[in-house]
Amino acid sequence: MRFLVSTLFITLILLTTSTYAADITVPNQLPAGVAWSFSVNLDPSNTFSETRVSIDGTEIATAFSNGQTSIDPFNGEQALKIFITDTDPNSNDGMVFFVSHIGLQAGQHEIKAVVYSGGSVQNEVQQSVNVIDVLSSGVEQTLNNRMSDVESEISRVEQQTNQKITTEVDEKVQGIQEQVDQQTQENESTLSNLTQSVNESIADIQVKLDTVDRIDTYVAGLQEQERIDEQKRLDAEQQQAEGFALPTGLLSLEFTSGLLDGPWVGLIGIIGAIAILLFFVRNRQSLHDKISLPDFDSTFGSKAESDKAALDAVLKNKGKWAFGSSSDADEEADEEEEDGA
Repeated sequence: MRFLVSTLFITLILLTTSTYAADITVPNQLPAGVAWSFSVNLDPSNTFSETRVSIDGTEIATAFSNGQTSIDPFNGEQALKIFITDTDPNSNDGMVFFVSHIGLQAGQHEIKAVVYSGGSVQNEVQQSVNVIDVLSSGVEQTLNNRMSDVESEISRVEQQTNQKITTEVDEKVQGIQEQVDQQTQENESTLSNLTQSVNESIADIQVKLDTVDRIDTYVAGLQEQERIDEQKRLDAEQQQAEGFALPTGLLSLEFTSGLLDGPWVGLIGIIGAIAILLFFVRNRQSLHDKISLPDFDSTFGSKAESDKAALDAVLKNKGKWAFGSSSDADEEADEEEEDGA
């Protein structure tokens, strides 16, 4: 019997899920003394405040528009369980009030639902149910047929529900996957742009570093060239100073020869003059060769051409350091010899 009642209860749920008007759904026949259930399709929630349900004029339960329920404190012992389901949560319709009852005696019974709005009756509906004795003929066959119909309906609803759920889940999964793919593409594009920008910045920095390195190398080369030029200049001055040291020493002999008397003075003077002349002739060409090296231009540059020409003039007896010819030297020697005699 319990299985039969449960089956009938499920059937009522399935039969009332597609109706959204205020009405009552009950089985055509019921066995006497057996727990059973019925449902009331409530009006839209924004059109009523409460709906009171009664059996044979005895109020047993109340359904409210906010989805709450209550059992009558005086006659509620007849109701085993009551609850409301919302078959259409996205709208005001679809609220169904289910009532499970302890059982009725054989005979005709009246189920009534009175709809209230703000304390006044707005509508009322009623439905009759036939309760039969289970010992009557044909009841068992009827129940068996009803059970077969209920099982078929349950199977059909399960298939539809599973198919609907599967479709909805697939659609949601597909939508989420599309969003993930789109976000992934955007992230990859952003990362690619950032990577390109960083690479360009690195390349620009590298170019600047290379430029700085070249500048440092060039400056170091200039400094080294200046050091070399300065060293060469100092070497040239030192060589020039060494070239004039010996004649100065020889000239000092003239002062020491004053100690000698007689005809030796003229002879020493002639020998000294010849030695001085030979020394300057020999060192003049050597100094000219040292200064006129092949790398003179590369060392001093084009701006030193005038200085080089002046130095050549001096070395070639064209400047203030020019010395007399050999005939002048001979005349000087003759004069000194005559003075000595």
